[in-house]
Amino acid sequence: MNTYFKKTITILLMLTFIIGNATVVFATDELRVAKIKELKGEVLVKKIGGEKTFNAFNGMSLVQGDSIITKEGASVIIEVDDETNITIDENTQININELSQDNTKQNKKTNFYLSAGQVWSSIKKKLNSGSDFLIRTPTALMGVRGTEFVVGYNQNGTTTSVLEGTVSVSSMTSFENNNELIQEKQELLLEPNQSVQVKEKIRKNAKPEVKNIDIKNANLFLLEAMKEQDNYKYIYDELNEVIKEKKILKGIEKANNKAIKEANSGNNDNNNSDNGNNGNSSNGDNKSNNGNSSSNSKNNKK
Repeated sequence: MNTYFKKTITILLMLTFIIGNATVVFATDELRVAKIKELKGEVLVKKIGGEKTFNAFNGMSLVQGDSIITKEGASVIIEVDDETNITIDENTQININELSQDNTKQNKKTNFYLSAGQVWSSIKKKLNSGSDFLIRTPTALMGVRGTEFVVGYNQNGTTTSVLEGTVSVSSMTSFENNNELIQEKQELLLEPNQSVQVKEKIRKNAKPEVKNIDIKNANLFLLEAMKEQDNYKYIYDELNEVIKEKKILKGIEKANNKAIKEANSGNNDNNNSDNGNNGNSSNGDNKSNNGNSSSNSKNNKK
């Protein structure tokens, strides 16, 4: 009886293992491949598991685990799927955390991590209930089904602006209470033409304030994304004027920064030159003093 019981248990365990493994294999996600559709300027890619960066090029394949870095004045458009593009602004660093699909190829998981800079996500085709499109930053998580939105992250926190559709914004903000750091989850739903900034630390019981997008205060990257949307055609001329003004200001700022950098570099060169001259002069004085000392010594001997 005991032997029969042991054999039965063994068979059941083997069946469980086989069925379990079959399920895992069946349910294992397949990796997807994104590609670089268009780029401008210096764009670098760090491949999964590596430390070395490579110059990006049109048509370059990107997979889960890859990182994209754009330098000043650079930008790149990544084609994730049909009718799904990510435009990455200058001075941005973003990692592809997940890019997979199930065996039916219908349910897809897309997850980016933005550690610096700005991205514009354009998802023309509405996602089904089994698919996710997420963008994470150190302070927030944005989830969508089908929409156009811009996300930026810097030292002031995460700013999300919705141009079309709706975006769910979740954040784990923190505040101090009696010298104790308290974490609190916040969830917001943004509608078209709404924007919100999520900071790392907020006042107790304070919620991020949702505002309408103000084109006068919007940055150039957001304005250019707005210009591409049909629902902003009614202010197309105004957008063009503001974009023109901001490009002029950006050019002036860039020129000023370059001039300051060159001036600082020139000052450093002059300082180095002065130090060199002082050194030579000092060496000359020492030689002169040594010569005089030697002369005096000879005279004393006489």
